[in-house]
Amino acid sequence: MKNSLVFISHAAEDRFYAEKLAKYIECTMHGVKTFVASDPASIPSGGNWFREILDNLSNADALVVIYSRNARNRMWVGFEVGHFWRKHDGKKIHCVYDPQVDLPSPLNARQAKVLTDVASTAIFFRGLACDLGRNYDVDEYGITGLVDAAPKYDEFAKWKSLLKNGQWSNGEPSDGHCNKTVWFSVEEPSYLIENEYEVVRKDFSEPWTKGFSDPDACTCWVNLKVFGVTQTQELFVYLDGGRYFVPMPEQRVSENRDGSLERRFYYDRTTLKYLLGNVIGRYYPTFASNLVEFAAWKGIEII
Repeated sequence: MKNSLVFISHAAEDRFYAEKLAKYIECTMHGVKTFVASDPASIPSGGNWFREILDNLSNADALVVIYSRNARNRMWVGFEVGHFWRKHDGKKIHCVYDPQVDLPSPLNARQAKVLTDVASTAIFFRGLACDLGRNYDVDEYGITGLVDAAPKYDEFAKWKSLLKNGQWSNGEPSDGHCNKTVWFSVEEPSYLIENEYEVVRKDFSEPWTKGFSDPDACTCWVNLKVFGVTQTQELFVYLDGGRYFVPMPEQRVSENRDGSLERRFYYDRTTLKYLLGNVIGRYYPTFASNLVEFAAWKGIEII
């Protein structure tokens, strides 16, 4: 019996998951090979990329579609599904999908399985093996690893990209009002950061807020808006009479060697809050001219 070929269709952002899925299929279904276009091993060096994809799609015995948020409206995923559908009259198509995404037609007519659920993923593999006429050696540990590796969608990914790599206008009073400052994205003008100077908590005090010539500190919300609609808020702190304007650090409790508990403060460099601090933060060059220097000065860890 010749090897069966499974073509795995996916968005480029889901490459890691697609490759883990392919490896799992080949390890648990004897006589089954997979094709993942994003995997360099699937296309010979010097090979014609488009021709290799078409040939493998045409020769595939089954199509696996990874339908995540990343795959929505992706031309290649739609093309691969359509090509295989015509050749096999809509049969032998297996889909795993993000439960937060509505499956489009004709994929919603298939018995798709949720890629974030262990039991659903196990049923998916049994159905694929049955369709191929192959034995399936269940690897429960492997399935759990796949579920953990399922595509994660960050709804603020574009915000993070603009904050990290984009250009922002200097904060200026909005519409001439002195009680509001707004920063606009140069690349995406509909994205704006707004500080209304509305105090959330006066006389704010933590160990890291000590040691300033002006002891007063207060907190306020910073709004992130798209087309004027608030998407989320982040808490910032005014220190030293407004000389410093920094994001509120996170905190955790750790146990010392003597058994005593200690609060520790930190910034996560992957969060909106940290990235915002690099764009709209205010610092006083004498002691700290940026967020990294401020954190080092105040004993705030950056992870």
